[in-house]
Amino acid sequence: MRRCWLLTSLSLACGGPGTEADPGAIRIPATTVTVLHDAGRLEDQLIGPFSIDRDPVTVAEFAAFTAETGELLSYPPFLVPGRPELEPTPAPDDHPAIIGDVAQAEVYCRWRGARLPTEAEWFLAACGTDGRTYPWGMDWEPGRANVDGTELAPIGAHPGDVGAGGLRGVTGNALDLLRRDHSRGDPRYVLRGGGWDMIQVASRCDARMVLDDVHHEFGGRQIGFRCVRGPAEE
Repeated sequence: MRRCWLLTSLSLACGGPGTEADPGAIRIPATTVTVLHDAGRLEDQLIGPFSIDRDPVTVAEFAAFTAETGELLSYPPFLVPGRPELEPTPAPDDHPAIIGDVAQAEVYCRWRGARLPTEAEWFLAACGTDGRTYPWGMDWEPGRANVDGTELAPIGAHPGDVGAGGLRGVTGNALDLLRRDHSRGDPRYVLRGGGWDMIQVASRCDARMVLDDVHHEFGGRQIGFRCVRGPAEE
């Protein structure tokens, strides 16, 4: 049976890549993880198993969604009045898809037969269970990730930016938009990982930012996303 999804433009998206095995995804077994954040620790959570995209969704991948559904990528709104040179412009195909509308990330993942990761899933795949400070280990290594830089970089431009579970681009370049978790009484979206024009501290495993659920559209030049398949905490 072909599935259809309601888009933000109130049209329907049908089809998509489906739910078959994705060679670009990493399989994570069921594991208990203690999620760290800058105010301390969240309680232990048993999650998984699940499969998560190795890389953030690219401009080219979102373009395939656009070609089938007609849903155009919503770029972040104009941020600096009087500075037309800073207007958002489409990135090349091999760059992360930077979004200006949370709902588009949700619908894109559903089109693929998937969903946004939860915060705990991302933490397990990016930082593991050994209490490391950064996704790759305990110590900061300058140049390993696109942090405090000048522009968004192509996927794979920083091959050292690899997390505990094999995720790429989890320390810099584009932030990861993570699924709100209503089962824990938390009606918000969470951002994890660093961004290309953010400082080093934002790349730590215990760093996080929260988006209020009522603000479906937000400003920002570095918010990307990836998708997961498999069990989630509902």
